[in-house]
Amino acid sequence: MGDLLPTIYPAIVKNRQTYESFESSLKLQIINIRQLKAVGNYSAQSLKAPFNRIYIVQKGQVVVKSQERVWKLLPGHVYMIPLNANFSCQYFKGLVKTYLHFRLEFFPGQDIFEKENECFELADLSLAKLNNLVSLFDQDSAIAFVHTKAILLTWLSQLMLNK
Repeated sequence: MGDLLPTIYPAIVKNRQTYESFESSLKLQIINIRQLKAVGNYSAQSLKAPFNRIYIVQKGQVVVKSQERVWKLLPGHVYMIPLNANFSCQYFKGLVKTYLHFRLEFFPGQDIFEKENECFELADLSLAKLNNLVSLFDQDSAIAFVHTKAILLTWLSQLMLNK
C-alpha cells in the first residue's frame, strides 16, 4: 500500500508581505516594572503620562478618578490606564500593587491606546496566578521575559478586540 500524499491547503496568511509588515511595525516597549507598598493613605493628582500603565493589585485597593468616572481597583485584578489620560489616584494603607509602564506602537511615536480615556480591567486572576505573574518580574531570564511579553500581548489584544 503506497503512502498517501498530503493535501495542500491555501495559505492561511494570504499576503505574507502584509503579515511581515504588521510583525515588524508592532513594538511593545516595557519601560519599567515596580512594586508599591503603601504605608499610609495618600493621593496622587493629575497622573497624565506619555506611557500606558498596568496596575496589578495584590492587596488593598486603589481608587482611580477621572473628571467623568471613578473606578475601584480591587485585589486579584489587573487594570490598564491609557497614556495621556488625566487621572488621580487614592492609595490606602496596606495597598500592595505591582505596576508596569509600557508603550504599544504600531507606527513610531503613535501608541495604539493614545485616544483612550477609560480605565480598563484586563484580567481577574486567582491568587496563585497573581503570585506567579509577579514572580516572573523578579526573574532575569529570557523565558520570564518572553512569558511576560506574551501575557501582556494577550491582555492587550483582547482589549483591542472588545473595544
